[in-house]
Amino acid sequence: MIKKSAKLLIIILFLLSLSCDLGKDVSDDEMIKNFQNNEADFERLRQMAITDSEVMRIDYDFTWLKDDVSFPRPKSDKDLSEERWDEYRKLFKKLKLDNGIVNYESKKIIFFSVGAKDYMYASEEPSPVLDSLDQPNFNRPEFEGKSSKTLYRKLKGNWYLYYGVD
Repeated sequence: MIKKSAKLLIIILFLLSLSCDLGKDVSDDEMIKNFQNNEADFERLRQMAITDSEVMRIDYDFTWLKDDVSFPRPKSDKDLSEERWDEYRKLFKKLKLDNGIVNYESKKIIFFSVGAKDYMYASEEPSPVLDSLDQPNFNRPEFEGKSSKTLYRKLKGNWYLYYGVD
């Protein structure tokens, strides 16, 4: 089951990386300012994702359920109402989240997707946490032989900037 979950996370992260414009990278400072100016809305979005935990991926024009990532799919009682989805879309736009969110509940991680660099809420501190992600260096000993590489920068509490490559 854990291997299956890990594979699903890798697939999700890969799909997110395909959907982002790598030339559109924003600086840490821009992202930090956006977070500080909108912290209450980021927290609101996080709470919404926890409430709607059956929906693991929410974007502007599609959603994935924990047990069904097909889209379109027949309407289910687990799906978001149009009103709720519109609430997500408004927050995505306000928070400049180009690719919505991924709620990886089993790992207690929620990704708030901007592009190549994202916001992340994690219940446990990830590693490695760096002072800056503006010029990421993935040539680190802990990444030796690994295909997926991730760096983090702490924002506040359990909030981080996330930068990953496959």
